[in-house]
Amino acid sequence: ACADVCFFEHTVSACADGECVISACEDGWADCDPEPGCEASLTDPATCGGCHIACKEGHDCVESGACGPSLVWSVLAVGANGVGADLVGADLLAVAMDTTGNVFAAGAAGSDGVVFSRAPDGGPRWSVTAPAPDGGTARFHGVAVSPQGEASVAGSADGDIRVLALSETGAERWARSFGGEADVDVALDVGVTPSGDVVVAGRFQGPMVILGQPIAGSIQFVDPFVVAFEADGSFDWGTGLAGVTEDDA
Repeated sequence: ACADVCFFEHTVSACADGECVISACEDGWADCDPEPGCEASLTDPATCGGCHIACKEGHDCVESGACGPSLVWSVLAVGANGVGADLVGADLLAVAMDTTGNVFAAGAAGSDGVVFSRAPDGGPRWSVTAPAPDGGTARFHGVAVSPQGEASVAGSADGDIRVLALSETGAERWARSFGGEADVDVALDVGVTPSGDVVVAGRFQGPMVILGQPIAGSIQFVDPFVVAFEADGSFDWGTGLAGVTEDDA
């Protein structure tokens, strides 16, 4: 006879014909062994959605019945040097990773461009805020990392194209600002070659001059451009692809 209240872990239990029986498992649980009770969580990586359904290494059971990559770390906001006060209005637009797992992110915070780096475990490494030279609006649309771990970012500031090359510790190595005759110029992406050269692509309107080198462009339309700088910031080559319609690189 069922003298006491029938109870098995994570079950719906009842007394039937004088015996405690399990009529069902609670939602999200399963009975996966001979012992009475529903001891297996269906959100456990070993029983993801059912008995003996295991997620592969490096994956978690993100919801019942679905395995996905494990979360390593996350950051809601960053401040000066990666800690402290939040960056108001932060808008991160690009991310990159070096060969050791350090993460680099770039975008804008308020009216300033921002780029920061985090260690493989998510710990802060460095953070750089880059205001527009004339006090206007700046933001970075692209970030890339050299084999030496040096980040380069590209975007816009005060309607001109801006490129900033940083050291492994976030110190400025060199910076370049250039643009056409209209305040619509912006770098949309950046890459770094194995030798450390920095290649930038984006859009501009009108001819522009970069370190004394002219880049032809349309006065009437916005055109794509590609420009390369050597590792020390000197001009390597550049081209504007002038057309008869609005274009981007």
